[in-house]
Amino acid sequence: MSLWSNLISGIRAVLGGLFTPSCSIPWQPNALAPIYFGYRDYHVRFQPTLEETLSRTAAGLSEELPSTPTRVFFPSRDPGIDSVPSEAAILPYCGHYPLIVFAHGECDTDVDQYKKWYVIPSLLARCGYVVAVPDLVRTGGGADPDSGGGDLDLLHDLIGWMRTSWEYADTLMPPPATGLAAHSHGCGLIAHLASMFPNEITAWAGLSGVSEEGYMPIAQYGFPKLFIWGSGNAEAAQTTFNPFPPSLGWDSIAAPKHSVVLRGVDHFDYIPPGHSTCGTVRGDCPLTPVMAAELLMMFFGRYLRPENAPDLRGPIPSSLMPPKFASLHLTNLQVFYAGDFLTGFENLNTDSSCGARMAWDIGGGDNGTITVP
Repeated sequence: MSLWSNLISGIRAVLGGLFTPSCSIPWQPNALAPIYFGYRDYHVRFQPTLEETLSRTAAGLSEELPSTPTRVFFPSRDPGIDSVPSEAAILPYCGHYPLIVFAHGECDTDVDQYKKWYVIPSLLARCGYVVAVPDLVRTGGGADPDSGGGDLDLLHDLIGWMRTSWEYADTLMPPPATGLAAHSHGCGLIAHLASMFPNEITAWAGLSGVSEEGYMPIAQYGFPKLFIWGSGNAEAAQTTFNPFPPSLGWDSIAAPKHSVVLRGVDHFDYIPPGHSTCGTVRGDCPLTPVMAAELLMMFFGRYLRPENAPDLRGPIPSSLMPPKFASLHLTNLQVFYAGDFLTGFENLNTDSSCGARMAWDIGGGDNGTITVP
């Protein structure tokens, strides 16, 4: 190569470096150093299979399948126009983000039940995750979670759509950087999905699953699992409460595994009061939505790290007890973006109606239980 060619190549390399987009904040958002969040609503259409196409054609229907409403949460540096998250832009060039798919449960009296789930996916998005929450019409209407009534295929198709056709697909980490989370009947749904594609899943979390037998498909697999339950009103709290049926005891589930029983928590308390028609009967603890979100943040923060994020297995203990905000030693800029962060467990001592019993076994002799406060 001539001297002139070398000079041109050198200039191009310098200019390319000057104009390469870079992250607008000096850290990768993670479970202990958050950012703002935004979201977008989509009507997702999946590519029909040949069988679906033939079936719909024979029935005189359009070959195109109906769309699936889906809300997608993501990290953002700005709070949106007039602080409206739906107007916020995704945070680009700050490493790639893991994908978490959240499956709601049954509530046939709610309209757009998938939109009721806001606190948990928004806080996860602040921690560097892209969270897709689809409208599961069949599951929401009471379909057997062991079969899903078609929602099982929908969830798997959604994961494929997010990685290939979503407008920000290039911001996602490649498989198997995928987490599954769910509530109620949705837990059985994602348990079967994880058992069908165990090599495509990194971590699994369930909130008050009602189909205990539906958990059996994932008992044998070694990906991390988190089971969260509520023990009912504070007066009925039981620190020895065992949520697993005899056919699926704690010892039969492969590590790493975590179980948390929240005191004063009823079935729909993960959604703030007044936001769901199925949440009229509530437990005594007012901190439940944030506490549950913090547990998922700590869980995924340990096992499903965003690209370039620090290893949090030190600062996040095996119990998943969130650290105190003051102990994080954030920079002034990080504190500015953190805002009202990690306020659930931190306020346990000021509200005696709340509490938690946490159990874990992550292998290698690291196991135990604690009760807080």
